[in-house]
Amino acid sequence: MQISRQYLQRGVSCVQGTDGGALYGTDSIDEQLSLEKMLGLSEQEQMQMRLCEDRILTQSLQAFAQKKKRYEAGDLPVFTQIGHQISLVGNRSLPAAEVLKNRICPLPEEGMPIVLVGGSFNNNSHRTIMHSEEKRIIDAMLEMGDPEKVYFVIGHSLRGYEQYLTERNRGRYRIFAMVPGMLTRSEYRRLQSSDVNVRVSIETVPLGIYKSLAYEVFKRRPSVLAAFDGNSAGANMIQEAKNSKYPCRIFVDPRSSGLRAKAESLKGYVRFFDLEDSSQFVLSCMELV
Repeated sequence: MQISRQYLQRGVSCVQGTDGGALYGTDSIDEQLSLEKMLGLSEQEQMQMRLCEDRILTQSLQAFAQKKKRYEAGDLPVFTQIGHQISLVGNRSLPAAEVLKNRICPLPEEGMPIVLVGGSFNNNSHRTIMHSEEKRIIDAMLEMGDPEKVYFVIGHSLRGYEQYLTERNRGRYRIFAMVPGMLTRSEYRRLQSSDVNVRVSIETVPLGIYKSLAYEVFKRRPSVLAAFDGNSAGANMIQEAKNSKYPCRIFVDPRSSGLRAKAESLKGYVRFFDLEDSSQFVLSCMELV
């Protein structure tokens, strides 16, 4: 954070950014007050950022007006024609709200959600490798838990430990998958053939669905986060759980190097799974029910 003030003091152009205000219950004024307190920004430095933002907006509007004029004059190529649309989401061609409308269901008001991260929150080059100790933890939860008091929330891909959970569940517990607004055909087939309910994220791609999970779970009810594997999106999920408005017990698999690093940065807020004692996780969950 102090680096940002050094930028301002050395004349580097900076602006104040507010990300996800509607999801996180913040706005530009709250963010400005936070920056003032954390960095000790003067009124002059804040005005410096504001003037920079004004310049960017003015230049952006001017550039748009020039391109619009060229487009209307026929000097710019037409990229979108009738019957041919450019997609910004790659091969995600299926709107989840339409193709899975028979699966969409609200999260229950009663009961406690266990958010399980272990397959959907990876990048494209990372595949979750399962281990027997982690499987035993999931088995213990399914055997010792109470389906009337607990339900599960997972990601969209139904792979890794999330797949193991759905296969071992056999319809006993309610399972909800948070899915991106646009799906690939393979994702759609897996979800349609599974025994899960669906919540549709406001995000069109998987990378951001942790934001919808934060909004629907961590900001609204007590919960448990069981993070077995994941990359940056999984780490973001841990941070959102730590910032939860309601009590959230966070468990992280010590085998996952990326998630372990995130957990170690939040000492006191995160517990590691005891891979030798599968009942430890279940008993801790029961304390919150």
